[in-house]
Amino acid sequence: MSTAKEKLQQKIQLIDEFEAVEALNFIEYLEQKRFKEISEALKNAPEVDEDVKAGRTLSYEEVFGKDE
Repeated sequence: MSTAKEKLQQKIQLIDEFEAVEALNFIEYLEQKRFKEISEALKNAPEVDEDVKAGRTLSYEEVFGKDE
């Protein structure tokens, strides 16, 4: 069974350049939306969180991915 990413890569091979630009714009929109949601959550988070005290944290790469 293919993963969603594999299916997406297969479909990308079938679209023309104009559709590729539209798809890229949408993916970038999703990235910005994710960043905004994370930023808002961090802005509204208490200074000291019980998860932080317990060591339950995420690295930058885990939150934003390795390529960013």
